[in-house]
Amino acid sequence: MPVDLSAPPMNVTDGDPAGKLNELHILLVRATGIKVMDKNMLSKGGSSDPMMTFHLGGDEKLKSSVKKKSLAPVWEEAFKFPVSSTDAVLTCVMDDYDMGSGNDFMGQFSIPLSTVTDRKEKRQWFELEEIDGNSEHDIGSVLLAVKWIHNPDLISIVDKPVDYNDPAWDDIKDEDMEKDPNELNVFILKAHNLKIMDKNLLSKGGSTDPVFSMFLGEEKQKTTVKKKNLNPEYFEKFSFGMRSNTGKLKVVCDDYDMGSGNDFLGQCEIDLVQLGDRKELRAWYQLGDDDGSIGADIGHVLVAVRWIFNPTRLSPVDQPIDWENPKMTVEDEPEENPNELNILLIRAFGLPVMDKNMFSKGG
Repeated sequence: MPVDLSAPPMNVTDGDPAGKLNELHILLVRATGIKVMDKNMLSKGGSSDPMMTFHLGGDEKLKSSVKKKSLAPVWEEAFKFPVSSTDAVLTCVMDDYDMGSGNDFMGQFSIPLSTVTDRKEKRQWFELEEIDGNSEHDIGSVLLAVKWIHNPDLISIVDKPVDYNDPAWDDIKDEDMEKDPNELNVFILKAHNLKIMDKNLLSKGGSTDPVFSMFLGEEKQKTTVKKKNLNPEYFEKFSFGMRSNTGKLKVVCDDYDMGSGNDFLGQCEIDLVQLGDRKELRAWYQLGDDDGSIGADIGHVLVAVRWIFNPTRLSPVDQPIDWENPKMTVEDEPEENPNELNILLIRAFGLPVMDKNMFSKGG
């Protein structure tokens, strides 16, 4: 059916046509042909109480108002998300509102943000689909407009070039450039604009108690907790034994809660293959969901990493093998064909901890 771009107008202006896309605007206009969810008891027909929820990764969501007893609801409501990732997908879900027993699913559709990078308004009728993606049956359509723009008010420290001298990482030295690196050094500097996890009860806003954990293989290390801080500064340094740069360092941010347990906020991964030149790599990393997807902006973390050689990490496996300590004393008859394999099991090194201590680190 024809779409009128002026009914109603979107009235969204791009702050800088050359600036970074960082804010998604949504205009929910109306719907038609939606399912009857509340059937009449004594006659045919019925009604629904439709509402729309917009998801953009993780638990970031915005909700429309509820339109009581309507199969052709009109909203004309506007929403916006701070988002800068072209990998993000906007998922639009229609539910039949029910305060008592909980909402009932009516249909959904998705819009990849990669399809709206031209900065133009995209307004069309979107067919609702079942939760499994099936769209064979007509269960209604939604008239929706989206436009992705640059908002200069959302420009922050993460959009500016990283300063390698603020502060300089002078205390890490590569002891011997001729030898293969064996240690990954990690510098957690600060985080910016983290998601509010502990909302105020009687007013808008809230806070978060962020703590960052780093994972490399089986090894895990943590920062301190910064209480009630959405822009925490850490400047904390860590090191991991690492002989190959083919893996990834996972950095996870949690909201600390001693009573009920930490709540996941977001995570990022740093591809360590970039460290082959043994120079410091310092960058802002956007936090995403636990499946690796990036949606609405829920915060960034500034991390520096460097791969070096540290002689104190040399282990027995790095030393020349001493064939005399202990010596394998086995007599052989050189003129006869061999018929026996002899094995000398000497020692092992660097085995993983399988039985962890209950009240302290290690095991």
